[in-house]
Parts: sequence; C-alpha cells; structure tokens
Amino acid sequence: MRKVWLIGVLAAALVATFVISSTVGDPPGVHIRLKLYDGGKPADYLLQRGDVSVVALVYGIDPPSRNESRVVFFNGTARGGSIYIPAAKLREWARRWAEWRRGDVKDFRTALFITVAVVNKTSHKPIYLVIDNIDISPADVEMVNIYTIHMERGVRNAVKVEKTQKPPPLIPTGTVAAYVATPEPTLEYISEVLIYRVATEDLAKLYPSTYFKTADGKLYMKIPAVVAYNKYTYSGTIAISFRAVRTDVQFGIYPTFGFGDNLAEKLKSNILPSVTIWKGSVFSWGDRAVYSASLVLGPERRGWIWLWGRVVSEGYQVYYCAAIMGCEYLGDKITNYVSEVRTYYLGSSKYIDGGFEYSYPSEIMSRFFDGNTLALVGTTSGALVDTFLSPGETAEFADIFKTFDTCGADFEVGLPVGAILSDAACGAITRGAASTACRVLLSGFDVSLSASGPSIYIDGWVTNHGDHPDVSNDYNVREYVYIATSKFKYSSGLCQYEVPAGLYIETH
Repeated sequence: MRKVWLIGVLAAALVATFVISSTVGDPPGVHIRLKLYDGGKPADYLLQRGDVSVVALVYGIDPPSRNESRVVFFNGTARGGSIYIPAAKLREWARRWAEWRRGDVKDFRTALFITVAVVNKTSHKPIYLVIDNIDISPADVEMVNIYTIHMERGVRNAVKVEKTQKPPPLIPTGTVAAYVATPEPTLEYISEVLIYRVATEDLAKLYPSTYFKTADGKLYMKIPAVVAYNKYTYSGTIAISFRAVRTDVQFGIYPTFGFGDNLAEKLKSNILPSVTIWKGSVFSWGDRAVYSASLVLGPERRGWIWLWGRVVSEGYQVYYCAAIMGCEYLGDKITNYVSEVRTYYLGSSKYIDGGFEYSYPSEIMSRFFDGNTLALVGTTSGALVDTFLSPGETAEFADIFKTFDTCGADFEVGLPVGAILSDAACGAITRGAASTACRVLLSGFDVSLSASGPSIYIDGWVTNHGDHPDVSNDYNVREYVYIATSKFKYSSGLCQYEVPAGLYIETH
C-alpha cells in the first residue's frame, strides 16, 4: 500500500461523543452498530482491543435540486463499533428532500453510503473493510433508526444489514433533555479523493434529445428496464410483460459498488484490472409506486420498456488517515446508482413514470455489449427447464431471476446504468484517451431494480404465442430465450453469481 500526507484535513474533522441520559433510551436519529465475524464466527472482541481502531465515513446524497451533492454526516472513530448521527444533523438534509418531492416522502427511500475500516494500529492495514449503503426515508429522521451491519473478514460488502425502528423516547416531566454533544478532534478518519463523477446532465451531448425530458427543472433520462428482439424471420410472436404492481411492497433500485487496487491508473493504461463488484445491501432509491408495460413482437421486431430516472457514476481513491502516520491508500472504489425515479399520481394511486416503444436504443446498446454477453436461459423450474418455449408456453421472470441469482442476493431486473454512463465516465477517467478496458469494465456495472424482500420479485413473463391470429408471417415454432449477462461475476459475501443485465431478451 502507498502512504500519502493530506494537510489540513485533520484539523477540520470533528467527531461528537454523545452522553445520553439513561432515563430516555436511544435518542432519535441514525444508530449504526457493527458486528464482526471471522470465518462465520463472532469476532466482536476486536472492537475492544487497544491496538485496533474502527474508522467510518457515512454520507448521504442531496436531491436533484442540489445535483446529488455529497453530504457527510460522520467521519471519524467509531468507538466500540458504534456510530450515532443525531436527528438534528439529518434534519436540514431531510427537509431538502421533502421540499424537492413536495412532501411526498412517507414511502420514499434514499441512501446513506458507508465506508468502514477496522484497522490494525501497528501495521495501519485494514483487518476489515466494508463499502456499502443503508437506506432511510427523510420522513423518519426523527425516529430511532438502528442499523446492525454484519461484517465478515475479507468480504467487501456487508454480509447482512438489519434495521429496527422505534419512536423517540418520551422524556418524563422534569428530566433534563438528554443528549449533550462534546466535540473532540478525531485522530483517525476516512479520506475519499474524487477520481471522476458523471451524472445525467453530462450525458445530454452523448445521446439523442428523445432520451431526455426536463421535469421540475431537472433532467431525466430513459433507463431501459427491458430491451427485446425477436430476431429471425422464421419465428413465432413473442409477448413480454413487465409488472411492478404490488401495493404492499416497495420497489427500488440498489446501487452497485466496485473495489480494487489502482483501478483508474490501470484503466488509463488500457489494462483490465482485477475488481470485486457487488450489489448494495439496500435501495439508493425506493418508493411505493406501481408500473406495468408490455411488448408484442412479431418476427424481426424490437422494442424496449424504460423508466425516467437520474443516474450517477463516481470513483474515489479511499484512504485511512491518522495523526502522525498520515494516510494509507486502501484502494479505488466505483459506485453506480440511480438517485431518483420520477413518479406521479392518478387519483390516490402513485405510478412510476416510464413508457415503451417499438424501436431500439442503439446508442445505449452499442456500449451495452462491451461489458455484457448473451447466455441461453435454462431455468431450474418453469417453462424454460428445457431451454425453449413451445407455442403457448410462458416463462416467468421469477424463474429467470432465481436461475442467475444463485447466491440469494435479490438481484432482479438489471438496469444498464454502467453502459449508459461508460463513455462519459471513461472520458473523465482517461482524460479522453481511448481505453477499451475502461468501457468493458464500466459497462458491466449493472444495477438492480427489485421488489423489497428476498422472496418477492418484480412480476413479468415471456410468452411464445407462436402463430398469433393478429400478426402476419409468424409461425408455430419453439423459441430459445437468451438473456444478456454481465461479463463480471458479482459477489454476495463469499458467494459469486451472474447478473442479468438490463433484461435484454433475444429470442431465436
């Protein structure tokens, strides 16, 4: 690892130690508690050792009205593996989100991003390093939000994130109001140095104007959820339905993280680096809203289904910093996420804003196959166990998701955010120099649109209608279904799995 010195940061970094009256319980805000494991066995004893430090960075993102700016809520030592961010520190940030969404934040979720390093003070090397996210509604910052993050040695993502929520404690009459913050200089912190950042506004010159619309003064882009191609002349008619219609669950989009050594420098040199990629533990955007769309494709026809959203890709060099010894380089991290999806009301029902069309997003797809490849689908249950659909057969999305997500990571509809952002991101990383390796890597960073819960799936299906009475020149023939998958396996704990990318479906 390389060591650097960052001047002037230490003096500005402050951590608050909170003295809490025992009569009032946990105060409102965000509580993060770390649980350590080594080979599956509890290792919390490390949190109490004098030669071990726990250092954490926690930040949120502002609403689109502030261009998704980073808002740091905590950066310093997490003594005993505990972090407390008081409601007062979150309140103004929550107000900005509520203002942006015109008060519609009850079911809305946004991300708090986390970098946690458990460091050996002697060697200055991390024993544990986790990069992940938790989610919170701006409506809940006055609640007591407790997140338990389970960390396994050698695993970059949280093994599990548990959340409990309770109302703020009642303070008995005559009790002194409770939580006194005593600032003290922190001797250790996480420094993340920006490598690049690209967002929706940076894409306007790269794609046709029909891919964008302005709403509430900000730019939104069509994000493909399904791209389908019934490729050959001698083919049946294929129908594809996409349905996120359950009102008893939330739908949301998870971020995707990547981490490795000197990623940016290697990409500048057109070297494909070794990188660990994983889905975030919870949503970067979530809401209780519904959406459905369908495509009916005769032979040689194409179509796509899309959502209006805002996309971000950013890269940082990550350092662990301490007084006297300076800063120790830990690695480069890349984060792709969707910060916002546009929604609207019809009566009392909320809908995700999107659409479909019988065309092909060629400007996106030309980048898409840099980092993704086609795979024949053979499911473990349902109509595709024999890898083809006979006329009249239907394959359920849930069976397809489970076939690829062999780790139970809840990766469902892959959104090709990496492909959308790869040209702009690679231009920023390489300063305009051509890098095939960069496009291959970043276009494989797909994010997941999912229903909340590991056993609940976005509904949808692919049907082979064969010779449909309303479609000319189609035939009663079996159809083989191909799904695009990322060229990179994703990690979930110690398990690795393939990712269905953008639900690109091709029938042969």
